Amino acid sequence: GIRQAALELKSSSANVGAMAFAELCRDVEMAAAEGRLSETRVLVDRLLEEHKQVLEALEAQNIAA
Repeated sequence: GIRQAALELKSSSANVGAMAFAELCRDVEMAAAEGRLSETRVLVDRLLEEHKQVLEALEAQNIAA
C-alpha cells in the first residue's frame, strides 16, 4: 500500500540526494501507518509537487532516465 511505497521511495530518493522528497516520504509513511488518511492525502499532494521538482533537478544534471 501507500505506506510501503513511501518507504521504498524514501530510500531511493535519499540515495540521489533528494532529501526534501525523502522527508515527505517519511511523513507519508508515518501518517499512513497511523491511519491519518486526510493528512496522508495532503502529504501525497505535496509529494507529487516535490517529485516534479526532483525530476527537473535531475534532468538539469542529465541524471534522469
